[in-house]
Amino acid sequence: MPFPDSITERPIAVKELIQFRPNPVLYSVGRKTLLYRLIIADDEETIRNGLTQYFPWNQVGFEVVATCANGAEVLQFLNTHEADVLFCDIRMKNTSGIELAEQLRRNGNRMVIVFLSAYRDFEYAQEAVRLGVRQYLVKPTRHSELFQVFGNLKDELDAAGPDAIIARSTPEEIVDSVRHYAQKHLAVATLEEASRMVGMNPHYFSRLFKEQSGENYSTFIGRLRMERAAELLATTGLPGYEIGGMVGYTNPKAFTRRFREYFGQTPGTYRKSACRNLISGGHSVRSLEE
Repeated sequence: MPFPDSITERPIAVKELIQFRPNPVLYSVGRKTLLYRLIIADDEETIRNGLTQYFPWNQVGFEVVATCANGAEVLQFLNTHEADVLFCDIRMKNTSGIELAEQLRRNGNRMVIVFLSAYRDFEYAQEAVRLGVRQYLVKPTRHSELFQVFGNLKDELDAAGPDAIIARSTPEEIVDSVRHYAQKHLAVATLEEASRMVGMNPHYFSRLFKEQSGENYSTFIGRLRMERAAELLATTGLPGYEIGGMVGYTNPKAFTRRFREYFGQTPGTYRKSACRNLISGGHSVRSLEE
């Protein structure tokens, strides 16, 4: 059965979700790999769950960091956490979306706000514009609308530049994002590329990384590359030069030399030893040659 176009109208079955195959523009290598932090606020639990669980936020550049049933919960969360965007029902119990937006602006919070409403109310829309609300979506919200609105919003946030991303991230978050990036892009995860990914000067980023992790970036990436190479040598039949290229060594001799320095043996010797260990452990493996 086809996936429903609206996710704020009724709950969605998991089997329907599996059939949903959106095709948004995915992240490129660089600062766009960072996800913007999103709060979803709605006093209807079904809608909160639908928006949170059944829309692929990370594919349009967002991460849901909190779901709230009313404005008071949003304010309480923001007392101890940060967020970039608030996706908020305009009519909620206790504190309305309009009142919440006014309170945030009085507090000096300039986070982006997108309103969600079951009503096409011109007066509400006028208030939203006055408070700098970016978009005003009407329930039931369609997937196509969410992709368009939040895809455009991500582009606008990206255009604000690296300084805006750094400003919203703690040093620990910056280093964690680089670690995550390096694990997925070992072949190109140089200091210069990692620095560019977070929009920092390489010298400043190198110092920040050392302060947060206790080791130099070169030590971190070197260890990661050797551990991945050893894993591939022990579990695949790929030739050594190809494994070297996969972990960032374009020169096979340089890869062999570095591997010997790290493990005390060549990649070929390491592979044979790994195979013998598997065989002695009772596993059947085919002969692997470099």
